[in-house]
Amino acid sequence: MKKANDTSLNERLSPFQKFYLIIVVGFILGPFIPLIIQSFAFRWAWPDLLPSTWWLEQREKSMFPLAWDYVLSPYSNLWEATVNTVVIGLVVTFICLAISLPAAKVLARDQFRGKNAFEFFLSLPLIVPEAAIGIALLMIFIHLGLAGTYVGIVIAHLIPTIPYMVRMLTSVYQ
Repeated sequence: MKKANDTSLNERLSPFQKFYLIIVVGFILGPFIPLIIQSFAFRWAWPDLLPSTWWLEQREKSMFPLAWDYVLSPYSNLWEATVNTVVIGLVVTFICLAISLPAAKVLARDQFRGKNAFEFFLSLPLIVPEAAIGIALLMIFIHLGLAGTYVGIVIAHLIPTIPYMVRMLTSVYQ
């Protein structure tokens, strides 16, 4: 006797479910298809369904490096930028969790004096325009010597992420 887990997804889905799954995947991935084609195209005019000139065809004729030539060259520092992005994202996530978990637990389970004021203060980075926060942060970071450093970048990312994470975790704790 065959277990239910042993059957493939194709066998378990009805024809309507297969059609629905194809439609959902099409709506999710569909907008990216022209974007991917455009990134490898050199010339793609309006009535054409596909590009008339591709990047690979044009790169031998061009005097200057084309977009993908630069991205794939060692001068673009693509890997350094990717590693920086991932490391900063992970550091911000862990620090934000360390700050937000206890705050959300207290906000969800305890009643204390000034709770509404604290929640308002916590949501101020979401209310104040980003340009005002950015300019003020830049002036403070220049004065403190944090402008352009990893610590400054992490702090700048923590300012809008902490209110969102505290709100999300507060609703989870409630």
